[in-house]
Order: sequence, then C-alpha cells, then structure tokens
Amino acid sequence: MVKKYAIWLISLMGTGIVFFCFLFWYGSSDRHSDYEIDLQIPGDKSGSLKVGFAKKKVIPENFDPFHDSNSDARYYSKHGDTFIDMNQNGKQDPLWLAGFHHNRPATKIHDPLWARAMVIDNGISSIALVSIDAIGIFYDDVIDIRKMVPAEKKPDHIIIMATHTHSAPDLIGIWGASEYESGIDFNYLAHLKQQAVGAIIQAMDSRAPAKLRLARDHIGAENLQVDTRKPIIKDQSIRIMHAVSTESGETLGTLVSWANHPEVLWDHNLEISSDFPHYLREAIEQGIPSNIPEKSITGLGGITIFANGAVGGLMTTPPDLAIPSSNGPIMKPSFEKAKAVGQNVAKLALEAIRSDHVYTINEAKIKIVAKTIQLPLDNQFFRLGITFGVINRGLSGYQRRIKTEINAFSIGLAEFITIPGEIYPEIVNAGISAPVGQDFRISPQEIPPLRLQMQGEFKFVLGLANDFIGYIIPESEWDAQPPWLYNSDAETYGEVNSLGGHTAKYIFTNTQQLLQRLHSKN
Repeated sequence: MVKKYAIWLISLMGTGIVFFCFLFWYGSSDRHSDYEIDLQIPGDKSGSLKVGFAKKKVIPENFDPFHDSNSDARYYSKHGDTFIDMNQNGKQDPLWLAGFHHNRPATKIHDPLWARAMVIDNGISSIALVSIDAIGIFYDDVIDIRKMVPAEKKPDHIIIMATHTHSAPDLIGIWGASEYESGIDFNYLAHLKQQAVGAIIQAMDSRAPAKLRLARDHIGAENLQVDTRKPIIKDQSIRIMHAVSTESGETLGTLVSWANHPEVLWDHNLEISSDFPHYLREAIEQGIPSNIPEKSITGLGGITIFANGAVGGLMTTPPDLAIPSSNGPIMKPSFEKAKAVGQNVAKLALEAIRSDHVYTINEAKIKIVAKTIQLPLDNQFFRLGITFGVINRGLSGYQRRIKTEINAFSIGLAEFITIPGEIYPEIVNAGISAPVGQDFRISPQEIPPLRLQMQGEFKFVLGLANDFIGYIIPESEWDAQPPWLYNSDAETYGEVNSLGGHTAKYIFTNTQQLLQRLHSKN
C-alpha cells in the first residue's frame, strides 16, 4: 500500500513538473520566431488615391450573464451573485471585462463592438488601418491577423489599433476571475481576428477614387479630459482625415484621432460597450439631433474609425469631471455621460472638417517604414503572468525581452507614428520633468518631443497600435520606489503596468531613428 502510494505521489509530482516545464517553455518561447519586419516602402512617386472602408461586428456570444446582487461589480457567489446558464450546460461561462479590476463579468451587451478598417492606396503602395473595440491587442495576435489575410487581398502594410475601451472582453488575460486566472475567451479572440481579416478584405474590395480632407481642433476638447499624474501635460488635439469619393462627392469614411481613455462608464459598469467611441462614431456618421431643429448637426455619412493617441499619464474623463450636454452638465459615470463625451468630440470634429481651414489631398506619395524591435521585460509580475499562462503572449531572449513593432508613414501632408502602448503625452508634445523623488537621478532623456521631429501639416500619433505593452513613462519620471514624486504621500500609478523604467528610452530612440529613415531621400 505504501509502495503504491509512493508511486502515485511520484507520478503526480512528475506530471506536475512536466506541466510546469511546458508552461515555462511556452511562456518563454517566441510564438512567431519566423516573423520580423524591417520595412521600407520608399514612396518616391505620387499617385491618385483610392480609399476603402469596412466594418465588421465583433460581438461576443455564448456567455452567461451575471447578476450582481450587491452592485459591487465583482462576482462572489457567497454574496448571492448568480449567473444565468444561457446554454444549459450546467456550468458558468462568464465573459470577463478588461480594465479597472479583475473578477468583473459582463451582464449584457449595450452596444456592438467593431473591427473597422480603412485602406489607402495610391496605385503604388497601400496601407490598412484597422481599429478594434478592445482594451488592447498583443503583437502575437496582430501577426496572426496579418498572416490570415490572403496574399491577393493584402495591402503592403497592416496596422491594428485598439480603441482601449474598458468595457470589452479581456484579450490580454489579467482581468479574469482572480489575479491567477486568465480572463481570455479564446473562441472570442479567434472570432475577433477573423472579423478583422474580413474588414481588411472588404475595405480592399471597396476601394474607390477619393480625395482626403484634413482638419484639426487643438483646444476645443481641453475640458473633456484630465491628466491624473504630474506634470500636467495633455494630448487634447483632435485630428481628422475625411475621405470623399471623387466620383459621387459622398463620404466614404472618416478617421478621427483623439487621446483619452474610453472609461467614462467607470469601474461599476458591467455592460459590454465601446464607451464614448460608440457615440463619437455614430455622431460623425449620422449627426447630432436636437429638439431645436436649427441646432441639429448633420453627419458626414460613411464609416468612422476612432484612433486613440497618447493616453498615458493618464488621460481620462473621471467621475468628478462634469461634461456639458443638452440636458446640462453630467458628472456621474453613465452611458449618458459617455454619449456626451462622444458627441462633444464629434461636434468639434464636424465643425473642423467644415471650416475654412481644411487641407485637401487629391494625389499623394505613400511612404512607410516599420521595424520589429526588442524591449527589456523588467516587470516581474508580467514575467510570471506570461510563464503561467495568465498573460497570453510569447517572449524572446529567455523571458527577458518582448518583441514589438513601431511604424512611421506619410500620406501627402499627413505624417503618422504608431506607439505599441500608452505613451505619456510629454514624450510626444514636450514637458518632461525631472522631479524630486525620481528613481533615476537623471535629467529628461526623451527629447526633443516626437511631434517636433515629425514633418507635414498634420501629425498623427496612433496609440495602442500593433501591441499592448502598457505605460511608456519618461525615464526621469519613473517612480517605483519611495520617496514618491513631488514629495507626494501617495504612490504613483503607472509603473505597475509598465514593462520597466527604460521602456520609454527604447521606444523613443527607435521611433526617432524610424522618423529619420522616413524623412531620408534615399
């Protein structure tokens, strides 16, 4: 009996060791070791533009709605919380929402989530911009999407951006039932990838002769967001790219870029939603109605894509910020408040694109540079999460490095850079500080600011693009250890969700080099 027990125990331990080794190997491996890009499309010739748009719903299905008996936005059966067994399989199939805290299951769908694509083609080169309603998407999944697009339908380059909504399913893993359990529904993730591919193909097929109209508003959205961490530097500008058919004069679609966390609904919302981007897109397309007819604003039509910007720091619309609406200022987090934010931004964008200060591109050069880079992974919690399968991404360099990507491209008067996370606005727009309490006794490193190094009349910074690496914090503002910055009594927020204190330097330096390549005449 003792011998049998010993054999059983040894077998169990051996199985556990094998399983742990598999997890370690899988978490430590590069899932796309065959994939690395160093792209340079010279864009030395100008051509007439064709632009296509498409959208595909990425609505989650087959999840069990959650009843929150005590309204704490967490599932605890001991508190009387229950699920409705929709598929009658006798078990709970929750859908975990990303953002704020773990153990936040969805109750229902409020508005549809989307994968929206825009393809710009000048007959020589082409690029696709795809925006998905998610908190973020990892580089591994972006590569999957690129590989899934058929060669005959594939543009020269594909960029996948996340709107960063905090009310969509967890694609990252860290918002499951507990800090030790992944929150990812892999069937939903596979569906999202397939829909993103479908949107790219449909946008390619819908390309039509077009002109691009560019506009901006630098100050109108200033009071719709706050910066919650010193120094107070915001990225408040709205930038618009409006594609109009040169044959019919009708709108094909619109790209609107603004930097703000789509978390207006705040942490107690349990309904699936894209937050304010839903209302922004709807208002750009369909207009903003009013009880007073002459105050109604007509929309542009077409398909609208929302692209987030430099949201680190962080840029948000908190519960104590009142937002103007037709019914008076709204402070309490709600769908009404999210609608007010979206419609206010849309109104500013519509006014800008209908103003006298619009630049038009009828034909253009399209120049693209992109590069896979390696970043050090110093965050021990991220390493453990990846090793044990909570965080769904691969690593390279024996668990010490993250593979990611940066891009820079230009289309006539417009220049773009992509950032694979939540970059602090001071790195983009200037204003980096070296405050008392900093962990590294250094002066500002990421200078001059990236937008100052960009060219063209319109400088788009596309955040959360092609990856989700967390906060990108200026090295001189890094503060993981006390004393806290500015002699504060409270710990700073951001470092816990960052790869490490040197991430910003790597992103900044590599983006700077990429811009130099973009601007080179060679």
